[in-house]
Amino acid sequence: MADDDNFEPRERRQRRLRPRINMGALHPTTFRENFRLSVEVATALEDLISGTVAHDTGLNMALTPRQQLLVSLRFYATGAYLRLVGDGHGVSEATVCRAIHRVTDAIIHRCPGAITWPGDPAALGRLKEDFRQVAGLPDIVGCIDGTHVRLTVPREQREAYINRKGFPSLNVMAVAAPDRSIVALSVHCGGRVHDARVLATSGLPDYFRNGNPVMGAMMLGDSGYGLSPWLMTPIADPTTAEERAYNNAHARTRVVVENAFGVLKMRFGALEFGLRLKSVARCVAVIHTCFILHNMCIKGGDFGEWLGPLRQDEGMVQEPADGAAELPAAGAERRAGLVRRNDLVRLFVRH
Repeated sequence: MADDDNFEPRERRQRRLRPRINMGALHPTTFRENFRLSVEVATALEDLISGTVAHDTGLNMALTPRQQLLVSLRFYATGAYLRLVGDGHGVSEATVCRAIHRVTDAIIHRCPGAITWPGDPAALGRLKEDFRQVAGLPDIVGCIDGTHVRLTVPREQREAYINRKGFPSLNVMAVAAPDRSIVALSVHCGGRVHDARVLATSGLPDYFRNGNPVMGAMMLGDSGYGLSPWLMTPIADPTTAEERAYNNAHARTRVVVENAFGVLKMRFGALEFGLRLKSVARCVAVIHTCFILHNMCIKGGDFGEWLGPLRQDEGMVQEPADGAAELPAAGAERRAGLVRRNDLVRLFVRH
């Protein structure tokens, strides 16, 4: 053992600071391709969350709100490993993780009304008219569907999240407007849960039944949902020209939600390729944030055409739901739904 008197402390290694991305140095097109939204939307986001995510200290080269936002947007855009995101921004994996958590929570906290149905009758009237212009169906205020987002879950929790294709996911339910914006969202169910059960536990049925502004209006859904007065599904085996015309109008109108999911997954690789975060709660928050950002892009006039040819989300094939098994008082609701659907079919009778 060396004599303590001869001990010489090693010289402390100088900390190396890697260069970080400067938003202002990127061409707007390059910025949009890398971060999947425009400079204008990113700037508005920065103004919105800066006070929430700013660090109280300037020590250790803490990331500015803008740098935290860019790191997070790059993660949402790619779904890449945190280390790879950090390498592209000159920060460590741990710093990326903290930035994503702070920015994600800040966006959700600062944008509570980003995903909501219009509350006033005039706005609802415009929504109904926009849907009616598609294929002639009246009183439609939204098109509903589910999409699966892959995630990593602990082995002991996998059973609750394994979907029909055999991988763990969250079954994300959304309702889309004609412009592909999202007016309702539910991210609380694992992949093994049927679409109809996701709807039944989402609070939307009560919203339509209990005198809210959308009372008397309808959504369109596929055969995975139960028929009700406020949710129209296609006719399983149409036998008349009028029924086939109704199914055609239903499909032409409902495709908006499939297109919305397609744009979302083309814009945000985290939704397309899956999330590798350590907790399901963090995955839920990131998914929620991506949907908020999608609506912000739509509001800013960015409908995603630049992403490439529009594709529909492949979704998950579901067996038709037994309404009585999925929805409270479904027998009475189904009968009332049949009456209302027959009224819609009669709209296509040729005189």
